[in-house]
Amino acid sequence: MPQLDAPNPNVLSRPRVLRVRTSHAVRTDSLNRLLKCLAAIALFFAACDDGSTARIHGRLLRADGSPAAGYRLFLSGDFVFDPDASFASTDVEGRYEFVVQMRADAPADSRLTVTASDLDSVVRGEMTLPAKTGDTALPDVTEWDSGLAVTAVSGGDARATWKPAPEGFQTNYQLIVYQNDLGRYGPISWISDVLGTTTYDLPPEVTEDRFANLVVRIGSLSDCGKDVCVQLHSMEVMKPTGTLVPLSRGAACMIANPDGSDVPLLGMAGAPCPLTDGSTEIYSFSRCGSQGCTPSSAAHLVVDLAAPTSIQTIVFHTLALDPLSTEADVIIEVSTDGRVFTPVKRFEASSMGTFAIVHLDGPTTARQVRIVPAHGGILALTELSIF
Repeated sequence: MPQLDAPNPNVLSRPRVLRVRTSHAVRTDSLNRLLKCLAAIALFFAACDDGSTARIHGRLLRADGSPAAGYRLFLSGDFVFDPDASFASTDVEGRYEFVVQMRADAPADSRLTVTASDLDSVVRGEMTLPAKTGDTALPDVTEWDSGLAVTAVSGGDARATWKPAPEGFQTNYQLIVYQNDLGRYGPISWISDVLGTTTYDLPPEVTEDRFANLVVRIGSLSDCGKDVCVQLHSMEVMKPTGTLVPLSRGAACMIANPDGSDVPLLGMAGAPCPLTDGSTEIYSFSRCGSQGCTPSSAAHLVVDLAAPTSIQTIVFHTLALDPLSTEADVIIEVSTDGRVFTPVKRFEASSMGTFAIVHLDGPTTARQVRIVPAHGGILALTELSIF
């Protein structure tokens, strides 16, 4: 058998080396072209930058002064152009930063809000600031160690107590009771301003027997400077379950038609009146016709207790009136026959939403209770409870 010549290593190695060098050269050339393209893109955007970029940064600290690492922040405002850049997290030093594009049509007095949530997704602070371009350094914000506690006391009340807000914050507080639905904020059940004290008794009429997972939190606002306002929120505390059931639970309701007649107000699928069913879901009045439904208001609301009953207290949850009303007063009228109504109380409400406990001047016999705005109508209501 003829012998083959041994392979020449120099002949075989040169193509390998050449092939490697060619591949490396191609990759290097491609990388250079990519870098040149990216540089061109950067120069293009830099040339198009009209100064609409806003950089907002600051630092969060725990109550003990250590960095609040891993907290989530959200930047909101009507004139933020890039919603995807509206989320941030604090680093190991508690620092955060937003870099967003602002819309050119933002009014000079428009505001942005930075909301900070802790590791349990509980909102612990909010900062509002002017919606302007350029660099904005927000002040360091320290968690409020409020020590909020809610305990049951005699008479069915639930007493909320807390520590004073830090120095520089107002001693006027806002107490909010809301439904906690699987760790998320649900409908608000009650809001009350608490002035100059760190104790508040929640009457049993406020939360009734409706929910076991109503949550209480407190907010305190700083003395706002020219630019930035800071509001601190306490931790959340579960409220003890109440036992009080209103006389109006499940009662029928009627609202006024444009022609003045009363028509039944039913819930979904013919369920009982949505304003006496114990739910904290807000109900908005609408007028419906062949062209669909249009938000409107009810001239008055009637709750029928089915029989003459002695009543003394009426609780309104999120009563919103027609904002075009020139007067925000509401008149409470009662009747025993559904035909003749007698005014028994007048109180001041708000077009933005009223949470109110209204005590009549004494025990009053009524089968029907009619709620009549002095002007305008009722836009929305969460619940009307009669005791």
